[in-house]
Amino acid sequence: MRQAAMEHLESWLVDARDPDLEQRRWKLAYADGGITAYERLGILSPVEAARWRERFAREDSEGVDSATLGPGARVAAERYVADLVGRVTPLRRTPGSGSGQAVAECQTAIDALHAVGALDEHGYASWGARLLAAQAPWLDHPTSPPPPNALFAISVPPENAEQAAEDAAYAAAWAARPKAKQIRRVVIGTAERHDDLVIVAVIVHEDATSLHFHFLGEPEGSGDPRQHLDAFRKTTDGLIPPILRDNAGNKYEPVDTRPSASNGAGGMPDPNRHQAISGSWLYTPAAPTDADAFVAQRDGHRWLLTVP
Repeated sequence: MRQAAMEHLESWLVDARDPDLEQRRWKLAYADGGITAYERLGILSPVEAARWRERFAREDSEGVDSATLGPGARVAAERYVADLVGRVTPLRRTPGSGSGQAVAECQTAIDALHAVGALDEHGYASWGARLLAAQAPWLDHPTSPPPPNALFAISVPPENAEQAAEDAAYAAAWAARPKAKQIRRVVIGTAERHDDLVIVAVIVHEDATSLHFHFLGEPEGSGDPRQHLDAFRKTTDGLIPPILRDNAGNKYEPVDTRPSASNGAGGMPDPNRHQAISGSWLYTPAAPTDADAFVAQRDGHRWLLTVP
């Protein structure tokens, strides 16, 4: 267990040498939470914990003295994590400053203690579920969340009448949107790319028309999943729908100011790989049967899609 803790800290030390200052700050804070957990359990003595904090601050390379883990480590781990979970407050739509600190400290401790065996697989999953229950007490059956590198979303219920009214308005607007469940016709585009954008196809649905695209964005950058998501959102928010007309004289109105559907390439993060986004814009109305050619125009560029 002692050796696992040392390997875990060494791994964190390498990861904390991130050239991105913002990334480095939260990684150092994450590591400090792990050091605190190891110190509380007796895996690290106070002197060793201070030495590790110096290493993270100065990126030193000093070693540590070996020691054995006491027999009450598992009990101490459970007690320590229980105390941290007890400090967690439920999620809010408008969280106050520092509201995520208790959650971050708790999750760091759970990860660190699991890494050295102070929490077994059952304990790790159980405390993950309890942490989620503390964050979202309205969930009927909270389960252990995905691994730290995965992303997941928690719906927070309205806290007042104003938020409830906003939810109702959003639900009504969503219900009124075209369903676009059926595919009536497909008009294929070409491989012509302008400003890294290719218009792939026009698809005619029962109540709408969708324009499908492929876009190459900026390099993905940092491997942090939250930054990936932020960069993805920023890119898709900038993909405003082109003007769409057909040869029958119809002009189509976009349902949204951004893609109605989009997804990335997936795979392992690669800071040098450009974003590759496939998606579609939704328009009304559904194209009539006499429309067999479409023109999309955006930023001075033009794409022609015709039935062969």
